[in-house]
Amino acid sequence: SEVTLQFESYINGFYGSSGKILASVDCGYTWEHVQFITADTFNWQTQIVDLSNFAGESSVKIAFHHNDNGLWAAGFAVDDISLTGVLYSETQTIGLIQDWGLMSTYLAPLEPSIDSLFANINSLLIVKNGSGSIYWPSYQLNLIGNAVIGKGYQYRMSSPDTMYVIGIPVFPELEPISIPIGWSILGYLRNSPALADVMLNAISTDIEIMKNENGTVYWPLYNLNMIGNMLPGKGYQINMINQVTFTYPP
Repeated sequence: SEVTLQFESYINGFYGSSGKILASVDCGYTWEHVQFITADTFNWQTQIVDLSNFAGESSVKIAFHHNDNGLWAAGFAVDDISLTGVLYSETQTIGLIQDWGLMSTYLAPLEPSIDSLFANINSLLIVKNGSGSIYWPSYQLNLIGNAVIGKGYQYRMSSPDTMYVIGIPVFPELEPISIPIGWSILGYLRNSPALADVMLNAISTDIEIMKNENGTVYWPLYNLNMIGNMLPGKGYQINMINQVTFTYPP
């Protein structure tokens, strides 16, 4: 959410020599002026450039640009380049139902271990991943390890509660999800609801059946979508005919 470029510069300004910092968000096709570099005849200078306007861009290129005005200028030297910043994060609120339910997150959690994700959920009894590994808080037993982007998790609660996941939003179209043959639990990586049959259309012929936590089904063989929208924060039990690698639409 905040990005700062810092470096040492030497430019003496002779013959109108000048330096500046440019930035590009389209891989160098166009460049935007960010800051001029002040000349000093004899000394290196510490330069601090605020790049926070570019936070959130998927790609940013930085250029150190020198102009000698067509004369015999001395050039523009840079050293000790560093980028620092404050990591952007969001909080996703996930409602956990009583008894058995299914959850997932569209964030890459800052603390990804399953026990950290469920740390403040006092009514949690057990968590299972798609392959049957468990997190059992009563025994401080975490056999799941870290949450995996794109995967869902089955939990059991003695009473309803609310989970708050803090993390970095993922780009769904850039996160391939490996879905094995047979049963597993699929997560939902988009931050808005969308129809299950639309989201999974690319792999519909590979799906036997998919269920939400209420047992409602998406059954592509019969063009039957009783689930309706897939929802942020929910997970889905899915039975596959073939193993596939799948990405959600953006």
